[in-house]
Amino acid sequence: MRKMFTFIQKARVEHVFWHAPLLFAALGVLSAVSCRSVEDLSLRLSWRIPLYEEVERTSESTYPIFYRDIAVAAKLSKAGESEFYGIDARKGRVIWKRSLPECGEGLYYNLKAYVYDRGVVIPCGNTLVNLRPETGEVQATYRQPSSAEPFLEAGVAPRTFLQAVNDWQGQVSHLYEIDAETLRPRVLYSISWPDSARLLLRTPVALNDSVLLFTSIAMAHGSRTTVARWHFLHRQKGHILTQGTAYPSNREGYGVTKQPLLSKDKVYLIAYDQVFCLSAATAEELWRKTLPRDMLTSSPVAAADGLFCPMEDGYLYKLRLEDGELLWKTRIAPTPSRLAVVEDVLFAVGGSDGVLYAVDTRDGSLLRQLKAPNHGFVENHFFRRFIGVEDKQEVLLLFDGNSYRGYRIWE
Repeated sequence: MRKMFTFIQKARVEHVFWHAPLLFAALGVLSAVSCRSVEDLSLRLSWRIPLYEEVERTSESTYPIFYRDIAVAAKLSKAGESEFYGIDARKGRVIWKRSLPECGEGLYYNLKAYVYDRGVVIPCGNTLVNLRPETGEVQATYRQPSSAEPFLEAGVAPRTFLQAVNDWQGQVSHLYEIDAETLRPRVLYSISWPDSARLLLRTPVALNDSVLLFTSIAMAHGSRTTVARWHFLHRQKGHILTQGTAYPSNREGYGVTKQPLLSKDKVYLIAYDQVFCLSAATAEELWRKTLPRDMLTSSPVAAADGLFCPMEDGYLYKLRLEDGELLWKTRIAPTPSRLAVVEDVLFAVGGSDGVLYAVDTRDGSLLRQLKAPNHGFVENHFFRRFIGVEDKQEVLLLFDGNSYRGYRIWE
């Protein structure tokens, strides 16, 4: 069995072929910015796109989805309606905007889209929408008949992605590999719920051409005793190769809720207040670290020199990749945004205070705090958790409730 898991990570043909221009562009960017240091940090406002003529009006927005230099963002109205924007992230102009009735259920702000050479697939509730980023044209839609997880991960086959779907009415859960062009699913694994519990499948990710990792939560009826597990699945044969405990048995429903991070031959997972690492080759648990709180609104980020975890106690933690040792922690704010890491600078927006934090990734020192221009002067004009960096890593995108804003990162 151990031999079955041993493999050499292979570059996928679709990523090498379709994203070769992006790869070479990224290499050019790396050579261009290699001399940048934290002393060059500027955060100068470069452009602003107001969504409303009335200054007082505000809305919420999902995280930006990047396709080359185009940011696809969605404004969420108070009625839960979604209006999408295509933004030139370097020039600061709206290329297109479109209302999508297909997304009438609203969007989960923390969703993860699938981006490939021909489009962007966005999970809108139970509906998948394939958008052409250059024009906003809807290329395909597909509605799942049951509760679909709002996280899409690249599949093994070219132009495919993975999604977990849990059918509460039919009491059965599925893992799908979905064709990005047609949005038609193919079942990789299905399991019926036992009479005694509800069983939810989550967070599928491809480890190699044959093995997938996913997680599950089984919550017993009545007692609410929750068993959280991780599983290695043989993609072609559809059976479980091995499995283990993701979080100790509990009655609060705790388990893995963040997408696993695959870095070289290791996989990093967050289960409530625990961070743990598995070998992608052998499925061995290499280390586990318990932190003071959980991670609610953000997601972890793995960089070359550490794993960054923004937790609900208001601290950002840096753990060593090899053994989980705490390297440093620094105070930011509770309920923070996702993290954006550029060179040795990490950016996050505090959900509790609407302030942008810039942190030195090497030692955790706070480099800069930035408030939205109208923060404290106009009601609800503070930075939202919307945050992202365009592909040249020169412009930081932020949203203040009324306007999208682009800040030049470097002098």
